[in-house]
Amino acid sequence: MPVVPIHDDEVRATVGQVRRLVAAQCPPWADLPVTALAGELEGTDHVLFRIGGDLVARMPKIATAVDQADSDARWLPVLAPHLPVRIPVPLHLGEPGAEYPWRWTVVPWIPGDTPPRLGCDDVPLARDVAAFVRALHRVETAGGPVKPPGSRGSALRHVDAGVRRVLPRLAEHDDGFDVAEAEAAWDACHAAPDWDRDPVWIHGDLQPGNLITDAGRLLAVVDFGALGVGDPAPDVAPALWTFTGAARDAYRTAVGYDDATWRRACGWALAPSLTSVDYYRHSFPRMAEHGRRMVRAVIAELVSATAGSGSGRRTPSRRQVRLSALIATGAGVVCGGDTAQASLCLSGISVPAAAVHQFTRLPRLRQPERRQDCDQTPRPLKHAVGSLGWS
Repeated sequence: MPVVPIHDDEVRATVGQVRRLVAAQCPPWADLPVTALAGELEGTDHVLFRIGGDLVARMPKIATAVDQADSDARWLPVLAPHLPVRIPVPLHLGEPGAEYPWRWTVVPWIPGDTPPRLGCDDVPLARDVAAFVRALHRVETAGGPVKPPGSRGSALRHVDAGVRRVLPRLAEHDDGFDVAEAEAAWDACHAAPDWDRDPVWIHGDLQPGNLITDAGRLLAVVDFGALGVGDPAPDVAPALWTFTGAARDAYRTAVGYDDATWRRACGWALAPSLTSVDYYRHSFPRMAEHGRRMVRAVIAELVSATAGSGSGRRTPSRRQVRLSALIATGAGVVCGGDTAQASLCLSGISVPAAAVHQFTRLPRLRQPERRQDCDQTPRPLKHAVGSLGWS
């Protein structure tokens, strides 16, 4: 069955092209069979081909992914010695040819499983992934590629306009969450203070499809398309992308960042999820469903964080959700009841209630609609090349 493109501008390499490229550029592998991987392992930005039993060719299929071949070849050999699990260090950096326009790589095939696509409550695995993140974040960053504005690891303000643009389109559909609640959650994330310490190396896409496991323990981390130096928050977001229940809490504790970073991590879970629901609605339904789940998870996380755990607490208003972001920045909020008799005290400056009216004009939050999550089973024979991440 032919693979249905998920992007309008895909350039899909073929088995014949890969066979010719390998024969011309990698003579020792020229006699190995070349086979296309199953579409469910392909991901959003590369087409993948097995070469014999031990290798995989990664062929970019969209222009926004073409820099990854050079990045992987340059930086993965630098990072690998510092990390506790395997990563797909390229064995060959290929040149364009055979009517294929871009550079490509050959990496090792790493057999194993991946966690369930929609998350798992696996505390040991959560701690394994957190240990990988801590090791990556300790690596010296000198000379590393700084994350540009709008990419994961930059300031959230650079993606604010994109989030605002997609919200009206989402409001036209029933995706199992309240779009007004999603907007309030985004406002809370966006209000978190920027990372103001030294930047760190980040993977940026530690979702289930990029984790290889063996007997439930982390064996390898793959797909470094979002690699760079910046804010660590995207590598805290796997608490939401990848884990549920006690494992979510275990990951957040083990990775060890502060509440402001957690709020930005929620933002990096929410922003690409909102846009992916819209973008992949028809072309990649599995990715759209993952996005819906993430939106619901972020809404629930921010609401629970504001409401507290005491019994009998009422679901907080959207006003409270937004003001919780100000609390996270170190601002003190004093409210004189349900009316706008409030003042914001920040650095000793009193701000009249009119200045915070933007946070007080919205109705109460409703709990987001629940949907039955799909495909909760681990997937076998994951490779060291694919991505189920956002392009």
